[in-house]
Amino acid sequence: MTQPTQGTPPFDPAHPSVGPAQAWLTVAKAKLPDGERLILTLRVHNATLTAVVAKADGERWVKMIQEQLDTMSSLVVVPANGMPNMPSGPMMRLHGPNGG
Repeated sequence: MTQPTQGTPPFDPAHPSVGPAQAWLTVAKAKLPDGERLILTLRVHNATLTAVVAKADGERWVKMIQEQLDTMSSLVVVPANGMPNMPSGPMMRLHGPNGG
């Protein structure tokens, strides 16, 4: 797994598709010729990205995600008129190999 360059923003804020959107994450294991791998597929309305990672890389990704989650507030304040440009329903759905 490569590491991003220090100071590189996590997304392009000028890109028209950046913003709240529904996303689906699918996670599965696969036995490949070079060993067992974790297959991670992230789908949004206009793109699909699949990463095939070894266990050690998957563990690093989990650690990076957990570190960010730990810094987030669990309090969400929604104005009386709601939030503009927010999709209805959950922002992200996690799907395992059995769809659950």
